[in-house]
Amino acid sequence: MNGELYLKRYRTRAILGFYPFERKQPREILVTVILRWTTLPRACKNDHLREAINYEDILRIVDESLQNRSFLLIERLACFLYDAVRSFVTTAEKGKNITLRVEAIKPYPPVAGLSESSFICSDW
Repeated sequence: MNGELYLKRYRTRAILGFYPFERKQPREILVTVILRWTTLPRACKNDHLREAINYEDILRIVDESLQNRSFLLIERLACFLYDAVRSFVTTAEKGKNITLRVEAIKPYPPVAGLSESSFICSDW
């Protein structure tokens, strides 16, 4: 049996955009992080937080990774976040047998008729 943890559409802020007017101040970005275990983590059986990956830790890494940085492209932002979260998951003792998927979503990009754009970096 395997398992997946979804942290869906976390609202954070980043300087993101190709055009100068987009880069004047941080804008809302939505981030989805999916962790996939090839074998269930022990927390599924024992209900102990110390056996789980804490959501707050992952979201703190997302926020800290975006501070004092700017990105022209959603592709770079997504892969940058993937690398940051991957490093945390790999370092964590609980990070064994985990694959990762990170999606960065840019609401209302400056393209007529487009409500959002996104890019996914993933192990699968």
